Amino acid sequence: MASLSRRALAQGGIAVLPLVVVLGVAHPAAACSGFLPEGDEEALFREDLRRADAAIVGRLIEVRPVGSQTANNPRADFRYRIERVYKGKRRLRRGRVVTVRSRSDEGLCGLPAQTRKRYGLLLHLRKGRPPWRADLFDVVSPRALRAAVRGSPA
Repeated sequence: MASLSRRALAQGGIAVLPLVVVLGVAHPAAACSGFLPEGDEEALFREDLRRADAAIVGRLIEVRPVGSQTANNPRADFRYRIERVYKGKRRLRRGRVVTVRSRSDEGLCGLPAQTRKRYGLLLHLRKGRPPWRADLFDVVSPRALRAAVRGSPA
C-alpha cells in the first residue's frame, strides 16, 4: 500500500513540476490597457469629468516614490502646481501644490512623469494621505479639458 501511495504522489509531483517551474520563472505580465466603450469620445470624457471629484490643469514639479517599490505596484506621489481649477474649487486653489497618488509606471497605468509639463487631470478623492488619486486614464491635454468643461469640441 505504501508503495502505491508513494508512486501516485511521485507521478502527481512530476505532472505539477513543469507548472511550478513556469510560474516561478515567468514574471507576471503587467501592462496598461483600457477598454474604451463604443460612442462619442467627447461625451464619454464629459461623463468621466462629471464623476471626478476635481479637474485641474497643473504643471508637474516632482515625483516622489512611496513605500516599497514592487514590480507590480510601484507607487509615487506626483506633485503639481495648480494653474487652473475647473472642478473642486473648495479644496484646490490656483498657485498651490497638490499631491496625487498613482502608480509610478505608465506601463502600469500610472501618471506620466515628465516634470515641468502641463497636464489636464481628473482627480478622485481617496482615504488617507494624500487625499487625491489619478491614473493614466485621468490625464488629458489642458486644451481638451477646457473644451470638455465648456461643452465644445477640442
